Amino acid sequence: MRQISLFTVAAFALSSCGASADATSEQSGSGTADQNRLVSAQPIGPLTARIPALNATALGLEVGYANFDGVKEKLRDQFNLITDGENRFSGGQTLTADASNSNVDGLRDIYFIFDQNKVLSGVIMHMDKNPRSMANQLREKYNLISYEINDFLNYGDARFQKGKTFIDIESSHLSFDMKVIYLTKALSQTFEKITKDEELNNQREQSSNF
Repeated sequence: MRQISLFTVAAFALSSCGASADATSEQSGSGTADQNRLVSAQPIGPLTARIPALNATALGLEVGYANFDGVKEKLRDQFNLITDGENRFSGGQTLTADASNSNVDGLRDIYFIFDQNKVLSGVIMHMDKNPRSMANQLREKYNLISYEINDFLNYGDARFQKGKTFIDIESSHLSFDMKVIYLTKALSQTFEKITKDEELNNQREQSSNF
């Protein structure tokens, strides 16, 4: 579980302060509020991962904990990270990078998704196709939920989990690549809900045309 930020602590403190008829209490409450405002104004700073990490990690970055500044600081010497607009599922910023020249074997490009609080909520890694090998690596670190990989033809899907995150392998039969996707469970649920709602709306629109 992600640690509570100083801003959140200050917000709880401010919301719990009620009005008092006592002038002395008012003055004391005002002083406390001023102190809380000073605390909440201080930046959190770069975050990458807890030790030990409670969620899945990609490139040493803990999904659901690392923040925007932490990702940029940790990877600035490894990738040319480019801001890529707002993600429609998370409502937060995104970063992308061509990773074909990186020291990560088989990695082609990478996409980072942040929520509205700039917390890392997803990592999508576009890689050379080898889902069987990737699943064996992930099996050593995470709990296996489902395994639908054809070991002979080396394609298919698998899902793992750790803490509040899912890790998915997606590899179709005729493709030459695969995706390894790290998502918070919250973002995964949001994605599934929005996608399902859009499919239902499309079905309704098609039905109304007949």
